[in-house]
Amino acid sequence: HSILSYLSDPPRDASDRTLWMTVLASRQVGKSLTCVFGGYCLAAYSPGFDYVTIADTDKRAEYLLQRVHHLHERMPPELRTDTVLYRESRQLTFDRLQGGKMRLMSAREAAAGVGQSIDVFHASEVAFWNDFAQTMTLIYPVFRNRKNAYVIFECTPLEAGSDWHDHYQSAALGRGRHFA
Repeated sequence: HSILSYLSDPPRDASDRTLWMTVLASRQVGKSLTCVFGGYCLAAYSPGFDYVTIADTDKRAEYLLQRVHHLHERMPPELRTDTVLYRESRQLTFDRLQGGKMRLMSAREAAAGVGQSIDVFHASEVAFWNDFAQTMTLIYPVFRNRKNAYVIFECTPLEAGSDWHDHYQSAALGRGRHFA
């Protein structure tokens, strides 16, 4: 519910910029799947919209993309946005007059997401990324100055001392544009 509420109407700060959500929840409760299904709706029906998920492993990125394709294939034809064939892997590109695109990457990829124009950024299972701090250092400029960028960090609990733990603590304190 929290993730879908965020994707439908994200909270904003005093400068009218979107706040960035951090979710801490147990395993296998649908955090990542809820993010990509909500992102599918935004990307499929918003022309030029760009949605990116970076998962912790190639296997999880592939699984999430399979679930998105499953959703798309079963969408009633009168509601389904046409897709365009695209040569990149792990991407779903919608007809440009009707929608945007979705990309699902792995944190194992070098500089994943760098150089993109991301409207929604979803960081999945970040405690298990090879180097959360380094990857985020490279990708923060992609959305830092975007007033309307939606950002969701999510993961399961992990011991203190990790970069993820430090990130969560900052979000819990409401530092910057983050909230938990």
